[in-house]
Amino acid sequence: MARKRGNKAPSYSPILGLLVIATLAGGGWYVWHHRSATTVVHEQPTATPVDMAEPRIDPSNEGKRVRITGEVRMDKPARDPRLGILSDSAVLWRKVEMLQWIEHCVAGKCGYALDWSERAVHSSAFHEKAGHDNPGAFPLSSETFLGENVRLGAFRVDNARVPDESGATPYPIRLEQLPENLAATFRVKDGVLVAATNAGQPEAGDLRVTYRVLPAGLKQTWSGVQRGDRLQ
Repeated sequence: MARKRGNKAPSYSPILGLLVIATLAGGGWYVWHHRSATTVVHEQPTATPVDMAEPRIDPSNEGKRVRITGEVRMDKPARDPRLGILSDSAVLWRKVEMLQWIEHCVAGKCGYALDWSERAVHSSAFHEKAGHDNPGAFPLSSETFLGENVRLGAFRVDNARVPDESGATPYPIRLEQLPENLAATFRVKDGVLVAATNAGQPEAGDLRVTYRVLPAGLKQTWSGVQRGDRLQ
């Protein structure tokens, strides 16, 4: 069944506006300088990774793609500077989803339902726009954060080469972890951050934020190009 509402003005603007103001006031625009650096590759990495028995530096593998196994270590834990979330982990993943209208059309008939998505759904292309407005831009996005000097064995992981989420575990959030300005915007439900205009009735534009972490000491297998003591 299609889910519809009356033709009223969208109610998500205040919560999104408050979230933008709160995050800017609390943390400012955070720029990851290490992601702006460009690595110039002079050698052609081998297509098949060289498997290393130990995660140590072998000069003969310089410029080659290697695959190493070892325990993940870091000097300082990963932190989300935008929301002020600190985790005792090497890597912290932030996933941001927005509740949006989704259009489903079959044989010329279209239905509409609210669902969570990490991507903006542009309702301007809907066949029936009235009552199905989506806000468009997200006030913040999904992002990955590394701790300081993350390494696997003797290798430091290049900041531009973030590992995938294999081995990651959920990281429930407590309200007291948030700074005061954001604690007034978000609520916590089952370890998930939720920003909603009406907690009892979800609406388009509501946000939910979940976290996953890669704990230090976890045994992992990563591959990359060996550049000195870095795995790129």
